[in-house]
Amino acid sequence: MSRWTDPELETLSEELYHDAKRIVQEVAQYLLLSQGETDRHEPPGPMELSVVLCDDGHIRELNAEWRGKDEPTDVLSFEMPEDELDELPAAELPVAVLGDVIVSLDTAARQAAERQYSLRDECRVLLVHGVLHLFGFDHELGDEEAAEMAAAEAHVLSKLGWAGRGLISAASESGDPHDSSRTGGQEREVAAHGSAEGCGGGA
Repeated sequence: MSRWTDPELETLSEELYHDAKRIVQEVAQYLLLSQGETDRHEPPGPMELSVVLCDDGHIRELNAEWRGKDEPTDVLSFEMPEDELDELPAAELPVAVLGDVIVSLDTAARQAAERQYSLRDECRVLLVHGVLHLFGFDHELGDEEAAEMAAAEAHVLSKLGWAGRGLISAASESGDPHDSSRTGGQEREVAAHGSAEGCGGGA
């Protein structure tokens, strides 16, 4: 990712680290409210999320390996497999391990230019989408599920005061339907939007 300097990448990683924490909290709160728990203002317990920022080359490799699509994409979400959760030490089990969200900065930068907002704004949109997948939303299951996820994206972005209405709405307006898939069995579950040498961060 030579188009960005190390200090630029460090700054963006730090910003998105804090953004990801706010997204997880807001999505958890959104789900609690949708279930009628209006008196809770914090997630039900500690949660762990890994966020990786990479380039098109790396995300293309992941897309080809896990989805059979030899092309770059903007965001991939990998849920933590149950067999890996079973291997965690008992002391770590109270932490809800959500999984990984991987964002291509190359694709994010192109999409940010097209949508006329900053790279951080686009990364926020992609992170919201990826985190929602890890919480069980999946727009590919049908029109109702797509509407539910689009509404969740819009709610979280609006609640946080961030730009954009969500990836699903943006893709729909551009005529580029959002493409996601999941693999089952012993493989890692993955969801993706179609449009890592890289820096990474965790939240």
